[in-house]
Amino acid sequence: MDGILLVHKLAGYTSQDVCHLIKKKLHVQKVGHCGTLDPFAEGLLIIGLNQGTKILPYLEKEKKTYLATLKLGSQTTTLDKTGEIMQNQPIPPFDKNTLEKMFASLIGKQQQIPPMYSAIKVNGKKLYEYARKNITIERKPREIEIYDLQLIDFEKDWIQFEVTCSKGTYIRTLGEEMAKKLHTVGHLTQLIRTRIGQYELQNAISMDALDSLTACIPIYQAVPFPYQKAPDALIPFIKDGKPLFYQSDAPLILWVNDQMKALAIYQKENENEYRCVRGFYDENCFHS
Repeated sequence: MDGILLVHKLAGYTSQDVCHLIKKKLHVQKVGHCGTLDPFAEGLLIIGLNQGTKILPYLEKEKKTYLATLKLGSQTTTLDKTGEIMQNQPIPPFDKNTLEKMFASLIGKQQQIPPMYSAIKVNGKKLYEYARKNITIERKPREIEIYDLQLIDFEKDWIQFEVTCSKGTYIRTLGEEMAKKLHTVGHLTQLIRTRIGQYELQNAISMDALDSLTACIPIYQAVPFPYQKAPDALIPFIKDGKPLFYQSDAPLILWVNDQMKALAIYQKENENEYRCVRGFYDENCFHS
């Protein structure tokens, strides 16, 4: 079984928990995921199986959409409902117009400092390991992009919103920034990932349904770029990872055999010349 699965991760599980569960239930050798979801969050998790793990870096670059609820007036250590309350602040009155203006100010490219409770490694240790010992580490800001931000609902002490953003965006930190712009503090009480690129949560399988799973999305359907069937004459060159001259506008191409098995991913170097950047080394794929 080579390809990807769309799984609805439940709150309370880590992304790695889901990988371990799938490895155990489906008896596959290699399992990975793209786009870590916090334990308190739920939603779409893309899982790579065997050779499918090789395309996860390409899927991870895709835009992501989340539904989130921000509780105003209290700040927690983790910036979500799992942390301890650090402080409470009054909530100044606001209306829909105030929120829409604030949302508009957050659209676009910007620098974001990752939260201490995150899996980013510093000196070989994850930031949350330092945070649990009350050690604060200086973090470098990273460029992220907010593509879209929509107000779903609100009351005097909470806001529900939908955000579409780039890889590496922390919605907990975005929520903190929103609260600051409203002259208060806040933390997330809900976070649901509803989309990654072309894939939607509504098409994901539940964790309970993994036992009855018999197939996955094949690699040629899963990649966010075109595929091309390789003629027999090209297959030896692809197997050896040699450059190919091919007329196409696509920055990346997945080459497949007659059985639609993935052979290699090629990247455009200059006009009509492509270089191999990822091979799928299954000997059976290279025989017609």
